[in-house]
Amino acid sequence: MSTAVVRPGRACRFGRIVNGMTTSPRPRITLHDPGELIAAIPPLLGFRPVDSLVLAVFGGAGQAELRLTVRADLPPPTLHNELANHLVNPLLRVDSCAVTLVVVGGGVGGDSPGSLPHRELVAVVEKVLNHVDVPVLHSLWVDAIRTGALWRCYDDADCAGTVP
Repeated sequence: MSTAVVRPGRACRFGRIVNGMTTSPRPRITLHDPGELIAAIPPLLGFRPVDSLVLAVFGGAGQAELRLTVRADLPPPTLHNELANHLVNPLLRVDSCAVTLVVVGGGVGGDSPGSLPHRELVAVVEKVLNHVDVPVLHSLWVDAIRTGALWRCYDDADCAGTVP
């Protein structure tokens, strides 16, 4: 996965402070590519999303800790801005350092990033998140979360793979 610059003045670190003491970090699970993150979404949410926008919100040292997973129904174009603005508060509450966007379903994907469905929604969400200094590491599309499903990046024709 790509890296992003952490916002100045926002130190992200591992461990939690409980009663004035720092606890040890939680067990680490390493994801090697975006397909593994996509495969992890159903267990993180507790269900398999359909026609959804999912945000995987990262914090910790080097954006390495998944802090929050948020899901919303894919909205009609008239509600793109409203949804994007609604997503900001949960991200800021967990002091996020970066986000990966995953569009699940919502149409048939083509062979190029320009032909992926819900491109306008992704652009609006990226713009709103960049405005509040939450960089987007990846913007991904997958028709459904299942083993062998093809996923693609919205911004890079060479960024694609299958869900393990």
